[in-house]
Amino acid sequence: MKRDLLKYISLVYLVVIILAAQCVQSFTFLRSYLRLTRTNQPRSPTDRPRSETDVFDFHLPSLHSHRIYDTPAIYDMNFIIRDFEEEALFLTEIYGDHAQNQDSSMKIKVLEFGSGPGRHITTGYGLNILKPGSIGIDSNPKMVEYAKMRSETNTFDVGDMCDYDGKNTFDACWVLLNTLAHATSLDGFLESVSKSLRPGGVCVVEMFSSEDVERFKDGTAEPEDWIVEFDGEEYTSLTKTEELEGHKIQEDDVVTLSSSYGPARPDAYDSKTSMLDIDLEVKVVVNDKRGDVKVDKVFGEGAGKMRVVEVEELAKGCEEYGMELVRDANEGLGGWRELSWENVEEEVGEDLEGIEGEGEGGGEVEGKGEEEGEEQVNDDRWICVLRKII
Repeated sequence: MKRDLLKYISLVYLVVIILAAQCVQSFTFLRSYLRLTRTNQPRSPTDRPRSETDVFDFHLPSLHSHRIYDTPAIYDMNFIIRDFEEEALFLTEIYGDHAQNQDSSMKIKVLEFGSGPGRHITTGYGLNILKPGSIGIDSNPKMVEYAKMRSETNTFDVGDMCDYDGKNTFDACWVLLNTLAHATSLDGFLESVSKSLRPGGVCVVEMFSSEDVERFKDGTAEPEDWIVEFDGEEYTSLTKTEELEGHKIQEDDVVTLSSSYGPARPDAYDSKTSMLDIDLEVKVVVNDKRGDVKVDKVFGEGAGKMRVVEVEELAKGCEEYGMELVRDANEGLGGWRELSWENVEEEVGEDLEGIEGEGEGGGEVEGKGEEEGEEQVNDDRWICVLRKII
C-alpha cells in the first residue's frame, strides 16, 4: 500500500513537471507574439497611417540577428580598413557645403544612427570637430557597451532610429554603412531625422549606389571578400579586449579575419518588396607563435534581410517631413573615399598585413605594394544629403 502511494505521488509529480514546462513554453511564445504585435504598430508617437514610403511595417530578421553583431570587437576589426579620420573630415565638408545657418565655431553637433563600435564619433571628438553633446545610438546593447568601453566615454546610447526625438538640437545626422537598410519604416526614420535636426541642419546617408541596385535586380551582384590580419598586441590595443572566444590573446598571436559580404545568391533580391537576402560572414582564426590554431570560428552564418532603399523614394519621403534632398548620390559624389594606406598604418601599426578585397565597385586591394599612400575609392556606396527646411 505504501509502495503504491509512493508510485502515485511520483506520477503526480511527473505530471506537474510536464504541465509546468508546457506553461513556460506557452508563456514564452505568448510574450514573443506580443512583442511582435507591438513591433507591428507605428513607431511614431503620433499614430500615423501607413503610407507608400513605409519600408515595411512588420519586423523581419535583419543582420542584427547574426552573431557578428553580438561580437562587437570582431565586427569592429572587420571594418578597420575604413579610414575613419578621413571620413569624419569628409562628413564635415559635406556639412559645410550644404548646411544653412552655420555658426562660427567650425564645429558641429552630430547624432549618428547605427553608430556600432562608435569609431566615427570618437574620431570626430579626437579631431576636435564635434560639439559637446554629439552622440551615437545603436539598437544593439552589446555594440553600445563596447563603444563606451573602447572610447571610455558615455557618448553612446541604445536607441531606435525609427523612433527617436532629438528635440531639433543637432546640426547633422550621420547614417553610414547601409544603416538605413535596417530601418523598420522609412517614415519612422525620416520623422526621427526631422525631429532631431535643427532648421538648416543636414542628414548624410550612405547607401547602395544605383549601379549596385541594378546588379541586385538582374542578379549579377557578387559578394566582396577581404582579409585583415593583426598581431595579438595590435588586436588587444585596438579593441581593448584581451580574450577572443575564451582564448587569452598573447602579444605574438596572429589574428586573421576572412570576410565575405554580399547577396546570398543570384536571385536574392525580391523586386516586390525590395528586400535583399544578404550574407555577412567573418571567419576568425587565431594562431599562436608556434602556428597552433587556438580559435577557428565563423561568425554571422546565414542570410539576413536588408531593405534596398532607392534615392527616388528617399527624396519623395523626406518632403513629407519638412526636408529636401540637396545632394543626389546618383548625380555626382563619385563614391566614398574609403581607404588610404598611410592612415591605416597610423591606426593599426606598420605590421598590418595586406588587406585583400575583390568586389564589384571597390576593385582589388592586395596590401601595400604600389598602392601605398594612394587613396582607394569605394564606388559601392553613395552619399545622399537631406536638409531640414528652415
